[in-house]
Amino acid sequence: MQWVESLVGMILYLFGANFFVLGMSLISNKPDLKSSGVFCEAAAIFNVVAALYAATALNLGTTATFALTFGVIWVALGIILIKGYGLTPVGDYSLYAAIGMIWFLYAFIALVHNYLFAYATTLYIITFIAIFLMTRGKVSLKVLGWLLIVFGIIGVLVPALMLFMGLA
Repeated sequence: MQWVESLVGMILYLFGANFFVLGMSLISNKPDLKSSGVFCEAAAIFNVVAALYAATALNLGTTATFALTFGVIWVALGIILIKGYGLTPVGDYSLYAAIGMIWFLYAFIALVHNYLFAYATTLYIITFIAIFLMTRGKVSLKVLGWLLIVFGIIGVLVPALMLFMGLA
């Protein structure tokens, strides 16, 4: 099942890349959210296809649900950024995603005992709450940008590489 871990690692890698690219855009003096939106859509397509494959061919319900949840998040985020609808819907969806991630955190700790995914899920929850707070004016774009960059590296890239190398 090493190739399944590699598939999940690739999905996580794209999540991290999305956070990193969006974070880099937010810390710049002129954020280019449309380009970030296109990158989100490209990653979303892979995530949705991988989630459907995991659900149907591999019968991996939890992994598929997790990947599909994020695929939908990236599709919605990409459309919002490309169309320029503003970040308020992103914040609202982020709060909803943070609440939903609590279930995954519980599942990874109590049901499957995967502490690497629990670690990443905890960072997802923190990040989604920060996105929500940013859209309400409680966190600046630059602070959120740096949080996304750091999280993209330590919260997603590191677990993805651990999966690729068979260390998780």
